[in-house]
Amino acid sequence: MAQQLRFPGAALKLVKLLARPTRYAQIGLVCALLNNVIVIGFDRLGMHYALAVCVAFLSTTAIGYALHTAYTFKVRPSWAALLRFFGANASGFVIAMLLMIALCDGLGLTPSIAMPIATVLLFVWNYALANWAIGGWRPWAGGVWPAEGR
Repeated sequence: MAQQLRFPGAALKLVKLLARPTRYAQIGLVCALLNNVIVIGFDRLGMHYALAVCVAFLSTTAIGYALHTAYTFKVRPSWAALLRFFGANASGFVIAMLLMIALCDGLGLTPSIAMPIATVLLFVWNYALANWAIGGWRPWAGGVWPAEGR
């Protein structure tokens, strides 16, 4: 046990480094579950997956923005960040719709099976875009992060 306390500064740096991705994963999981509940619910009601994906996109993007600003990135909401977040998620929406078309119409899967698959495939994409839209990550500046909790 004494060995573990030998480098407390390094452990603290690791905890700080992993804090934001951990918070993102928590909110991402909530949004992914909500998204899947909406799409699967629409499927069970016999509604087309395209309508379900549209409703899920609008609902989870708005909720996700509110949760990410308050908890993940700990920043004040702004109209500029909201527009960036919706814009960034719009690309994820297009990818999700294309995945649903490929999985449902192409492979013949039901939306109840296809949506969880699409969700997993989109997780990394959404993480990178949320960091850019809300968190201020600038990949063109060598991955620079602004100060936490602006």
